[in-house]
Amino acid sequence: MAWQKWLGLGVLLFISGCASFTQVNLPSNEIRSQIADGKLIAKGDYVKVMTLEGKEMQFVVEDISDNRLVGDGVEVAITNIQYLSKGTPSVWTKATAYTSAFAIGFFGIAAIGALIGALLL
Repeated sequence: MAWQKWLGLGVLLFISGCASFTQVNLPSNEIRSQIADGKLIAKGDYVKVMTLEGKEMQFVVEDISDNRLVGDGVEVAITNIQYLSKGTPSVWTKATAYTSAFAIGFFGIAAIGALIGALLL
């Protein structure tokens, strides 16, 4: 049952790697205007946006061009942003995600190996 403890540790580490966000308390039109003017968001900012359709996305802003926020394979038209939150990702966010994935994968393979071993004996 030791693998369950490691799996639990991996999940705990993954959960502890969350970011904290602060919502920008401005009307939607003001948020869009300030982003377009380069006053509210800069490259490298960690943001959470909600579109007019209600879709929520979190990403690091890599570029602001052609009236779009671009980052992590995501493009959002500035005119489509309803709410915005700026965040600070935990230093451990990506590290814990990788650690958790490794732990789950490693112990998943070990469990399959144990099952195959038990069936062969």
